[in-house]
Amino acid sequence: MNNASLGDEEVTLLAKYLAKLNFRILKLGGNKITSKGASALASALAAHKNVTEVHLNDNSIDDAGAEALSALLGNKEGKVTAINLTGNKIGDRGASAFAKALASGLPLREIAFGKNAIGNDGASAFAGVISNKDSVALVRLNDNKIGDAGAVALADALKANDSVTEIDLSNNDFGNTGAVAVKAALKASKSLNTVNISGNKLSGGAQLSGLLDDGFNFPSLSFVRTNPV
Repeated sequence: MNNASLGDEEVTLLAKYLAKLNFRILKLGGNKITSKGASALASALAAHKNVTEVHLNDNSIDDAGAEALSALLGNKEGKVTAINLTGNKIGDRGASAFAKALASGLPLREIAFGKNAIGNDGASAFAGVISNKDSVALVRLNDNKIGDAGAVALADALKANDSVTEIDLSNNDFGNTGAVAVKAALKASKSLNTVNISGNKLSGGAQLSGLLDDGFNFPSLSFVRTNPV
Protein backbone atom coordinates (compact mmCIF):
# COMPACT_ATOMS: atom_id res chain seq x y z
CA MET A 1 0.00 0.00 0.00
CA ASN A 2 2.81 2.38 -0.84
CA ASN A 3 1.97 5.72 -2.50
CA ALA A 4 -1.77 5.23 -2.04
CA SER A 5 -2.59 8.66 -0.58
CA LEU A 6 -3.66 7.05 2.68
CA GLY A 7 -4.22 9.43 5.59
CA ASP A 8 -4.78 8.93 9.29
CA GLU A 9 -8.46 8.10 8.89
CA GLU A 10 -7.82 5.27 6.44
CA VAL A 11 -4.85 3.94 8.37
CA THR A 12 -6.74 3.98 11.67
CA LEU A 13 -9.49 1.94 10.02
CA LEU A 14 -6.90 -0.44 8.58
CA ALA A 15 -5.29 -0.82 12.01
CA LYS A 16 -8.49 -2.35 13.38
CA TYR A 17 -8.08 -5.32 11.03
CA LEU A 18 -4.33 -5.84 11.16
CA ALA A 19 -4.42 -8.24 14.10
CA LYS A 20 -6.69 -10.52 12.08
CA LEU A 21 -4.40 -10.65 9.06
CA ASN A 22 -1.43 -12.98 8.60
CA PHE A 23 1.50 -10.99 7.24
CA ARG A 24 5.16 -10.31 8.01
CA ILE A 25 5.91 -7.05 6.16
CA LEU A 26 3.82 -3.86 6.26
CA LYS A 27 4.60 -1.24 3.61
CA LEU A 28 2.86 2.12 3.89
CA GLY A 29 5.52 4.40 2.45
CA GLY A 30 4.73 7.56 0.52
CA ASN A 31 1.36 8.25 2.10
CA LYS A 32 -0.09 11.05 4.28
CA ILE A 33 0.25 9.42 7.67
CA THR A 34 0.93 11.63 10.68
CA SER A 35 1.68 10.62 14.25
CA LYS A 36 -2.01 9.99 14.87
CA GLY A 37 -2.06 7.23 12.27
CA ALA A 38 1.34 5.93 13.34
CA SER A 39 0.13 5.61 16.94
CA ALA A 40 -2.93 3.64 15.79
CA LEU A 41 -0.69 1.31 13.80
CA ALA A 42 1.67 0.88 16.75
CA SER A 43 -1.20 -0.14 19.03
CA ALA A 44 -2.49 -2.66 16.48
CA LEU A 45 0.92 -4.13 15.69
CA ALA A 46 1.74 -4.57 19.39
CA ALA A 47 -0.73 -7.46 19.39
CA HIS A 48 0.60 -8.95 16.15
CA LYS A 49 3.15 -11.74 16.67
CA ASN A 50 4.25 -12.32 13.08
CA VAL A 51 5.14 -8.91 11.60
CA THR A 52 8.91 -8.42 11.19
CA GLU A 53 9.18 -5.24 9.08
CA VAL A 54 7.31 -1.93 9.18
CA HIS A 55 7.95 0.60 6.40
CA LEU A 56 6.52 4.08 7.02
CA ASN A 57 9.01 6.08 4.99
CA ASP A 58 8.03 9.36 3.34
CA ASN A 59 5.10 10.27 5.52
CA SER A 60 4.56 13.09 8.07
CA ILE A 61 5.32 11.30 11.34
CA ASP A 62 6.88 13.42 14.09
CA ASP A 63 8.34 12.67 17.52
CA ALA A 64 5.05 11.53 19.06
CA GLY A 65 4.57 8.91 16.37
CA ALA A 66 8.17 7.78 16.66
CA GLU A 67 7.74 7.33 20.41
CA ALA A 68 4.66 5.18 19.84
CA LEU A 69 6.37 3.05 17.19
CA SER A 70 9.50 2.59 19.30
CA ALA A 71 7.44 0.52 21.74
CA LEU A 72 7.27 -2.22 19.10
CA LEU A 73 10.98 -2.87 19.55
CA GLY A 74 10.56 -3.45 23.27
CA ASN A 75 7.69 -5.89 22.82
CA LYS A 76 9.08 -9.19 24.11
CA GLU A 77 6.38 -11.14 22.25
CA GLY A 78 6.92 -9.36 18.95
CA LYS A 79 9.33 -10.03 16.10
CA VAL A 80 9.86 -6.58 14.58
CA THR A 81 13.47 -6.23 13.48
CA ALA A 82 13.12 -3.47 10.83
CA ILE A 83 11.34 -0.11 11.01
CA ASN A 84 11.93 2.34 8.17
CA LEU A 85 11.11 5.96 9.07
CA THR A 86 13.14 7.71 6.38
CA GLY A 87 11.62 10.96 5.13
CA ASN A 88 9.46 11.99 8.07
CA LYS A 89 9.55 14.82 10.65
CA ILE A 90 11.33 13.08 13.50
CA GLY A 91 13.68 15.07 15.72
CA ASP A 92 15.91 14.35 18.69
CA ARG A 93 13.07 13.31 20.99
CA GLY A 94 11.80 10.63 18.65
CA ALA A 95 15.31 9.43 17.84
CA SER A 96 16.13 9.16 21.54
CA ALA A 97 12.98 7.12 22.16
CA PHE A 98 14.02 4.68 19.45
CA ALA A 99 17.55 4.50 20.77
CA LYS A 100 16.28 3.68 24.25
CA ALA A 101 14.03 0.93 22.87
CA LEU A 102 16.84 -0.45 20.71
CA ALA A 103 19.22 -0.62 23.65
CA SER A 104 17.05 -3.13 25.50
CA GLY A 105 14.79 -4.53 22.81
CA LEU A 106 14.93 -6.78 19.78
CA PRO A 107 17.98 -6.80 17.47
CA LEU A 108 17.69 -4.36 14.58
CA ARG A 109 19.82 -4.68 11.45
CA GLU A 110 19.31 -1.17 10.12
CA ILE A 111 18.85 2.26 11.69
CA ALA A 112 16.92 4.07 8.92
CA PHE A 113 16.20 7.69 9.86
CA GLY A 114 17.45 9.62 6.84
CA LYS A 115 15.66 12.83 5.76
CA ASN A 116 14.31 13.79 9.18
CA ALA A 117 15.22 16.56 11.65
CA ILE A 118 17.67 14.75 13.95
CA GLY A 119 20.44 16.80 15.53
CA ASN A 120 23.34 16.17 17.87
CA ASP A 121 21.27 14.81 20.75
CA GLY A 122 19.54 12.23 18.57
CA ALA A 123 22.82 11.24 16.94
CA SER A 124 24.44 10.82 20.34
CA ALA A 125 21.53 8.65 21.47
CA PHE A 126 22.01 6.38 18.46
CA ALA A 127 25.75 6.34 19.16
CA GLY A 128 25.04 4.75 22.52
CA VAL A 129 23.15 1.96 20.77
CA ILE A 130 25.87 1.43 18.17
CA SER A 131 28.51 1.10 20.88
CA ASN A 132 26.69 -1.76 22.56
CA LYS A 133 24.61 -3.47 19.85
CA ASP A 134 26.28 -6.03 17.61
CA SER A 135 23.23 -6.59 15.40
CA VAL A 136 23.25 -3.21 13.61
CA ALA A 137 24.90 -3.36 10.17
CA LEU A 138 23.58 -0.27 8.36
CA VAL A 139 23.14 3.26 9.72
CA ARG A 140 21.29 5.80 7.56
CA LEU A 141 21.19 9.28 9.11
CA ASN A 142 21.60 11.31 5.93
CA ASP A 143 19.79 14.62 5.38
CA ASN A 144 19.39 15.53 9.04
CA LYS A 145 20.83 18.31 11.24
CA ILE A 146 23.79 16.51 12.80
CA GLY A 147 26.70 18.78 13.70
CA ASP A 148 30.27 18.08 14.77
CA ALA A 149 29.31 16.88 18.26
CA GLY A 150 26.91 14.29 16.87
CA ALA A 151 29.34 13.14 14.19
CA VAL A 152 32.13 12.72 16.75
CA ALA A 153 29.81 10.73 19.05
CA LEU A 154 28.87 8.41 16.18
CA ALA A 155 32.51 8.05 15.16
CA ASP A 156 33.56 7.07 18.67
CA ALA A 157 30.75 4.50 18.77
CA LEU A 158 31.82 3.01 15.44
CA LYS A 159 35.32 2.42 16.78
CA ALA A 160 33.82 0.15 19.45
CA ASN A 161 31.48 -1.67 17.05
CA ASP A 162 32.34 -4.74 14.96
CA SER A 163 29.07 -5.13 13.04
CA VAL A 164 28.31 -1.86 11.20
CA THR A 165 29.46 -2.08 7.57
CA GLU A 166 28.00 1.15 6.18
CA ILE A 167 26.97 4.56 7.53
CA ASP A 168 25.43 7.41 5.55
CA LEU A 169 25.90 10.85 7.12
CA SER A 170 25.57 12.87 3.92
CA ASN A 171 23.84 16.26 3.87
CA ASN A 172 24.14 17.10 7.55
CA ASP A 173 25.67 20.11 9.34
CA PHE A 174 29.11 18.99 10.50
CA GLY A 175 32.46 20.32 9.35
CA ASN A 176 36.11 19.34 9.45
CA THR A 177 36.06 18.10 13.05
CA GLY A 178 33.27 15.64 12.36
CA ALA A 179 34.79 14.53 9.05
CA VAL A 180 38.18 13.78 10.58
CA ALA A 181 36.56 11.83 13.43
CA VAL A 182 34.47 9.74 11.03
CA LYS A 183 37.49 8.97 8.84
CA ALA A 184 39.43 7.86 11.94
CA ALA A 185 36.55 5.54 12.82
CA LEU A 186 36.64 4.00 9.35
CA LYS A 187 40.33 3.38 9.69
CA ALA A 188 40.01 1.84 13.16
CA SER A 189 36.91 -0.28 12.57
CA LYS A 190 37.19 -3.95 11.67
CA SER A 191 33.81 -4.08 9.92
CA LEU A 192 33.10 -0.63 8.48
CA ASN A 193 33.63 -0.44 4.72
CA THR A 194 31.74 2.64 3.53
CA VAL A 195 31.04 6.06 5.03
CA ASN A 196 29.29 8.82 3.08
CA ILE A 197 29.81 12.40 4.29
CA SER A 198 28.85 14.21 1.08
CA GLY A 199 27.07 17.54 1.39
CA ASN A 200 28.44 18.63 4.75
CA LYS A 201 30.39 21.78 5.65
CA LEU A 202 34.00 20.80 5.03
CA SER A 203 36.27 23.77 4.42
CA GLY A 204 39.59 22.19 3.41
CA GLY A 205 42.93 23.07 4.98
CA ALA A 206 45.54 21.19 6.94
CA GLN A 207 42.98 19.57 9.23
CA LEU A 208 41.71 17.50 6.30
CA SER A 209 45.11 16.63 4.84
CA GLY A 210 44.90 13.01 6.07
CA LEU A 211 41.57 12.20 4.46
CA LEU A 212 43.16 10.88 1.28
CA ASP A 213 45.80 8.59 2.75
CA ASP A 214 46.70 5.20 1.28
CA GLY A 215 44.17 2.39 1.38
CA PHE A 216 41.03 4.47 0.84
CA ASN A 217 39.21 6.12 -2.06
CA PHE A 218 37.31 9.35 -1.58
CA PRO A 219 34.63 9.62 -4.34
CA SER A 220 32.31 12.57 -3.75
CA LEU A 221 33.25 12.62 -0.07
CA SER A 222 32.25 8.99 0.33
CA PHE A 223 34.95 6.91 2.00
CA VAL A 224 35.31 3.39 0.58
CA ARG A 225 37.80 0.91 1.97
CA THR A 226 39.91 -0.49 -0.89
CA ASN A 227 41.37 -3.33 1.15
CA PRO A 228 38.66 -4.78 3.43
CA VAL A 229 39.87 -6.15 6.75
